[in-house]
Amino acid sequence: EPYCIFPVVELGMAGYYQGRTYQDGVDRPTKRFPNKQLFPEGSAGHLYGFDDLRLPGTRCVVLVESILNVLSLKKRFKQQGTPEIVPASCWQSSVSKHQWLTLVKARHLQEVCIFFDHDATAKAWDAAEQMLKRYNTRFRLTIAEMPPTCGPTTDPNDDVESAMQAFAARRCFNKMNRMIARLRR
Repeated sequence: EPYCIFPVVELGMAGYYQGRTYQDGVDRPTKRFPNKQLFPEGSAGHLYGFDDLRLPGTRCVVLVESILNVLSLKKRFKQQGTPEIVPASCWQSSVSKHQWLTLVKARHLQEVCIFFDHDATAKAWDAAEQMLKRYNTRFRLTIAEMPPTCGPTTDPNDDVESAMQAFAARRCFNKMNRMIARLRR
């Protein structure tokens, strides 16, 4: 099967990778993950887009679930002329301790926006709550919610226009917004 390999570059070196197959007639590519013997920690120790987070002009990171989400949003932010907003993939709909600590260490960040696929919106709110309980964050923590425009598993690369609208409408994580999010479930 033909597939693409996406290297995860950290500090200028490939530290992890993810592969995706492409087949004619298949809506979505199939993920091919690395060998567990080579990478026992799996993806939890890595952020796709890590080196972009380190650029001095970066003010906001948008945490998404997949590499394709990163590529779609990165292209759109570039078209809009907003290089200070950088998408990064935390892989799936969770953020590991290592990934949070990586973000906390990025001193120039002013905002972290969690923007998971539509079916994982509740997990985004949960991740933000856990971050605030465990770590002292100096940046603004926001949540963007992907609308279900293309079905229950809509993600930012399925509908980039809706994704940009959802990002523009992101909300700060606080008790009131958390309660509203719970009521909407």
